[in-house]
Amino acid sequence: MIDRAGDAPVCETRDLRKEFRSRPDETGNYRLVVALDGVSLAFRPGEVHAVVGENGAGKSTLMHVLTGLVAPTSGDILVDGVPRRFASPADALALDIAMVHQRPLLAAGLTVLENSFLGSRGHSLDRPRARARIRALAREWNAPLDPDDCVSELGPEARFFAAFLEAVSREPRLLVLDEPTAVLGPKARDAFLSTLPSLGASIVLVTHHLEEAARWADRVTVIRKGRVTLEADRAQGFSAADLEKAMFPADLDRPARAGGTGTGQVALAVNELDASARGRVPLNSVSLSVRAGSCVAVTGLAGSGLDTLEDALCGMLPADAGTLSLPGAGAGTISLRSASPRRLRDAGLALVPSDRAFRGSHPELTVAEVASVRDAGDPSSVAPILERAGLEIDPERAARTLSGGQLQRLILARELARAPRAVILASPDRGLDARSTAELKATLSAEAARGAAILVLTEDTDWARDRSFFDETYVLSEGAIE
Repeated sequence: MIDRAGDAPVCETRDLRKEFRSRPDETGNYRLVVALDGVSLAFRPGEVHAVVGENGAGKSTLMHVLTGLVAPTSGDILVDGVPRRFASPADALALDIAMVHQRPLLAAGLTVLENSFLGSRGHSLDRPRARARIRALAREWNAPLDPDDCVSELGPEARFFAAFLEAVSREPRLLVLDEPTAVLGPKARDAFLSTLPSLGASIVLVTHHLEEAARWADRVTVIRKGRVTLEADRAQGFSAADLEKAMFPADLDRPARAGGTGTGQVALAVNELDASARGRVPLNSVSLSVRAGSCVAVTGLAGSGLDTLEDALCGMLPADAGTLSLPGAGAGTISLRSASPRRLRDAGLALVPSDRAFRGSHPELTVAEVASVRDAGDPSSVAPILERAGLEIDPERAARTLSGGQLQRLILARELARAPRAVILASPDRGLDARSTAELKATLSAEAARGAAILVLTEDTDWARDRSFFDETYVLSEGAIE
């Protein structure tokens, strides 16, 4: 680690403040919610600067202000000491500030190569040169993708690298990475983080993994309720425990359910599922079952076929063979060769996809539209869902302005509003801090206690093997249940 304390910052924020409107009360009045409250930070060249905080602390808002997605209510952004105003991300890119979002902003119908041209300056696009550049970067970063891969066919890890390599190819001076390791396995995560300093840029690492920040960052900032509560650098020293204390001054309430409590009849069964897709690990005769009132996990590392399983079970990928049954729900047996998300939901199944931005919602929808999409846009359904999600926000606010944790709570509350017989959640813990993870477990425990069958697909093998929470754990490896 290099001491950069004396280096002039690439970018600074001074007294940044951002306010949003809350959702109106019964009289139509609203209040202002302060997302950022006087945030002043400096980002230095060649330094990995971790920004941590619980979901809704203001991290995403800060990054969106830095990159031109959101305008601050007050305060200044300085680049090389000069005050700047960003009307759009293009203004930030023009000053060599780039961001890789937790939910990569890629055009699904285009290839990796074609996505790299979006927003490019000038009219001459050299395809052979760009293709060679992407392939070289993919080798350098051990990225599992090819320039001619279609984004719609990429798994989460490859999709992240497509966005990352596009940003790196611009040679930014400031690179914001929002939860970059959320879709990487342990080995890939360490290799990626250890290579970041070689870019020579100022790296802003937004992460919920406190051990990750403590190990790899030169400097760390903790944000709580829109304010900076801790600033420390490597010379001063900081640990994951220090960061958690600054995030959560009071002891965390970590509710747990007693594993083995699901004693009901089978409520969800998958039988002999075969599925394949270009660029994905195929599934081979996958069978599993979940009893009413139980929580069951399916876990596997990157490359296990977990993403293929999610798409097949959620009706996004036509299976080659296999069925899904919801005994007792009156739905009978559904062929996964012709299933669709709507048909599965109509049968009493709730679905929470791993891609919450584009499958569970859409960035251009409002909060109200995301909340009411299963109720044909009925506005009367919005307030109860927001209350259930614990979100005091303006229903007309754009979904893209929500943090990953807020969006997850919104989608989960919407899916549970109809008291489903069974729930399938893919990577529900991804991008959540410790408090939000505890709240998620409490919510799922309550649903199981109600009698629902809970099936969680997760790459977090430690959580999946937690017998205090899960009644049973299946391990997926190379597309088959071990």
